[in-house]
Amino acid sequence: MGLKYLYDTNVFSDYFSDRLEDLDLFNEKFIIENEVLISPVVRMELLSHPDITDDEDKLFTELLDNFESVEIDFEVEKETILLRRKYKLKLPDAIIAASAIIEDAVLVTNDKKDFSKVSELKIY
Repeated sequence: MGLKYLYDTNVFSDYFSDRLEDLDLFNEKFIIENEVLISPVVRMELLSHPDITDDEDKLFTELLDNFESVEIDFEVEKETILLRRKYKLKLPDAIIAASAIIEDAVLVTNDKKDFSKVSELKIY
């Protein structure tokens, strides 16, 4: 098995809007060779958009079902609290960052501005 990655919401948004620069992140070979995770926050953010159509909901759900979801357990909760206190992250970003840290996964994100200040994170 290769590396472990956790995808941020914006990676999916960029993929669906054809703005993703590294399309290999979604090719079957990459996903099979590596462990790719998502936070429940990613599913919540993508599927709760007020303008989502039924077709988009189905497409997003089918794609997200290919990835293992990290449980928001007590460890993730504690790390989220520490990250919010230390870096003043928004709650969804703190949960995503905490999930990546606890899982020892590389965070794949296009939001370098907010996440780059988190020294505990490995960012792709």
